[in-house]
Amino acid sequence: MIARVLLGMALVVAITRSAHADGDPQPPKIAVLGLEVGGAVDLEATTVARNLTAQLRLQAAASPRFVVAPHSDKELFDEKLTSNCDTEAIACMVVIAKQLGAKRMLFGRLEKKQNNGPGYQVSLKLLDVDRHTMTPWSEFIPLAETAADLDDWASKAFTAITGQEEEAVVEPTPSLPPPPPEAEHTHNGWRISAYVSSGATVLLAGGFFYSWHQLAGLGKQGFFRYGKDCQEDLTSPTGFTATSNPHCVDGASWRRDTYVTGIGMAVVGSFAIVAIYKASRGSPAHRDEVTRKGAPRSRLAVTPVVSPGGAGAILRLDW
Repeated sequence: MIARVLLGMALVVAITRSAHADGDPQPPKIAVLGLEVGGAVDLEATTVARNLTAQLRLQAAASPRFVVAPHSDKELFDEKLTSNCDTEAIACMVVIAKQLGAKRMLFGRLEKKQNNGPGYQVSLKLLDVDRHTMTPWSEFIPLAETAADLDDWASKAFTAITGQEEEAVVEPTPSLPPPPPEAEHTHNGWRISAYVSSGATVLLAGGFFYSWHQLAGLGKQGFFRYGKDCQEDLTSPTGFTATSNPHCVDGASWRRDTYVTGIGMAVVGSFAIVAIYKASRGSPAHRDEVTRKGAPRSRLAVTPVVSPGGAGAILRLDW
């Protein structure tokens, strides 16, 4: 049976490798966003931006290196607004590209400038989603040359920026500093306190319910007042009449134990709740993981158990 499974897996691997060897890989999908107009926005600048965007999209569609991502003819300004991107940082632009189903995304801006005469400064960026790289390109287009369809400028820009992909510099991803040792020590201390105090609370709860249950057998007169079945008789060796409950002699100690364990359970249990809350927050590194993945918080459940022969409690602590 195992041999058949291994043979089947080998065939799948061989077929997969053969398919990759025989056929060319699918070119990456590219999205060309509408250029954003910077500085003074007027009809002339908007028209130039639209014409240059259209020509860049034609260049992408004609390139054998890329496949235009379906329904990716969006505007840079609109996509940044929708994705709450205040800047054009790589992390934010990657989100936009993934939403468009693109592995590459070309975007940029156009702004009126003076460079030995009026014209437009065009600044483009090519994003590589997988490598998290941003390739820049910038050029000044004289105003006189914007009257044409800008196909030559688009061809120059597209060829230049896509030819620089291998030279792109990877933007480093900032890493969080390691938590200080005292932070980890404090967290471990709360965790130990949570376990110890929770266990102590369970023991005190068991003692409380046992004493309380035993007192109930002496005749209930109130929540903490028992003993209607205990008639005092100072002449009797036990201090109670012969018709009294034989356990009346233990009533005083059970009453004392009920008060002591009840108060102790309340005090220690309150501390246990605080300790569990502190421990459930985790160390700084753990809290970062919780923020990213939504890990569950810790939970404590104490279930009292009372039977005719005794009493206790069940502790459930989920981390």
